[in-house]
Amino acid sequence: MISHKLIIFEVVVILESLSGVTLNSCILAIYIKEWRHGTRLKAFHQVHMSMALVNIVLQCTVIVVLFVVWSPRYYFKEVLILLVLSFSFIHLGFWLMTCLCVYYVVSISNSGHRVWSWLKSNISIIVPKFILVSAVGSFALNVPNFWTFHFQTQNTDSSVNITLSSTNMGDTVHMDPVYQLISSFLGSFLPIGLSTLCLGHALTSLLMHMWRIKHTSSTLSRPNLQSHIRAVRSMALILILCLIFLLAQVSSFISTPTIDNNLYITSCFLMVLFPTLQALVIIQATLKTLSHYF
Repeated sequence: MISHKLIIFEVVVILESLSGVTLNSCILAIYIKEWRHGTRLKAFHQVHMSMALVNIVLQCTVIVVLFVVWSPRYYFKEVLILLVLSFSFIHLGFWLMTCLCVYYVVSISNSGHRVWSWLKSNISIIVPKFILVSAVGSFALNVPNFWTFHFQTQNTDSSVNITLSSTNMGDTVHMDPVYQLISSFLGSFLPIGLSTLCLGHALTSLLMHMWRIKHTSSTLSRPNLQSHIRAVRSMALILILCLIFLLAQVSSFISTPTIDNNLYITSCFLMVLFPTLQALVIIQATLKTLSHYF
C-alpha cells in the first residue's frame, strides 16, 4: 500500500515541475515572439533563452529520474542514461550562469585595458560561441560516465550488467571517485568559482559608480545605475541558487533514498524547485520580460 507521505511527495514534485516548465516556457515564448517580430536579441537575452531551455529539459529529466528511482523496479540502462543527461544539463546550467555573469561584469565595468575593451566590443559575438562550447563540453564531460557508473544490488557484491540486470530501489550507485572529482571540478566548482569572481568584480564596480555619483558630477544616469543594480542582484541570486542546488545534489547522493529520510526529501524538493526559482530570477532581470507578465 502506498503511504500518504509518498503521495504528498509525488503531488508536490509534480506541482513544482509544472510551475518550472510553465515559467521557463513563457520566457522562451516571449523571446521567440520578439525574435520573429524582427527584434534583434541581445547577448544576455540569448543566455536567458538557453537557460530557460536547459531548465525545461533538466526539470523533465530530474522528475523522470525521481519517479524511476522510486518505482518498484527499474532497469539499469535507462537509469544510467537519465543520470548522464541530468549531470550534462546541470553542468551546462552552471556554465550558462558563468556566461551570464561574464556578460554582466563586462557590461558594467569600465576599464581602459585593451583586453577589456576588446571583450566589451565583441561580447555579442563571444556569447553564442561560449554557449555552444559549454553545451558540447558539458555533454563530452559526462559521456565517460557510461563506463564509470556501476550499480550494486542488495543481494550480490558484483556490479550489475548493463544489459541483463535490473535493480530495485535502495541499491547502491558506485562512481569512479577520481573521474567524479575531475567532472565535478570542471562542471560545477570551476564555473561557480568564476561566477563568484565576476560577482565580486561587478559589486566593486557598482560601489565605485555609486561613490562617484555621490561625490562627483558623474555622467552615470539613474536608469543606468538601476540596471547595474539589477544585474548584480541577478548574478547574486543565480549564484546562490546554484550553490543551493549543488548542496542538494550532494545531499541526495549521500543520504538513503527513503520517504522517511528528511534530508533526502528536502534535497529532492530543492532540486525540483531550482528551475522555477531560476526562471523567476530571469524574469526580474529584464524589464522586457517583466512587461509581458505584469
